[in-house]
Amino acid sequence: LSPETIVLLAKAYAEVQHPTDFDLLLIACLADEVTPKLGFNFEEIDHLGDLVQQASSHLLSRTVSQVSHLRSHCTEQSLLSAVKCATILHAHTHLDDLIALAERFDCYLADLQSLKRNVVWVLEAAQRVFSVLNRQDFYREHEDEEDPGRPPRSVHELVAEGLKLMVEYGVPKGAISLVRIDGVGAKRAQRLCAE
Repeated sequence: LSPETIVLLAKAYAEVQHPTDFDLLLIACLADEVTPKLGFNFEEIDHLGDLVQQASSHLLSRTVSQVSHLRSHCTEQSLLSAVKCATILHAHTHLDDLIALAERFDCYLADLQSLKRNVVWVLEAAQRVFSVLNRQDFYREHEDEEDPGRPPRSVHELVAEGLKLMVEYGVPKGAISLVRIDGVGAKRAQRLCAE
């Protein structure tokens, strides 16, 4: 990860107390490592707005400057691009097919597949970063104790772990346990969820 992405994840950990799936998707899409950065077309704003309104998010209730503050040199264009990318992947985790999403948002399927792979990678790395930050906080809070034990996993770690599987397999949160079963891949889990 780039130093900027580490700072982005550390700020997200400190400033977004109870991140939703959409919040972590948006944060991941702001990372340098997540490409391609899909262009935002103002003709898509109504359709994108409808999808965004369906997403539970704490970040979307903040001002543009409060959200862009999470990442250095974040322009309005890069923030709109991240919102678009996060919205597309959020729809994918609700069983929308990448082919249909590529047509709906006038982009290439290969771009969405690359975006998906990169977000999965960043979410996996984010889970590890959140784990380190959580351990640091825990041991700082319990520094006077002889044996504080192991820290419980943070909300950030748990959301990142589940979201990684949701994006990777294109399934909703309720189907995470399905994809953890040997022999159940993305297509089978999606069919089971759709039935």
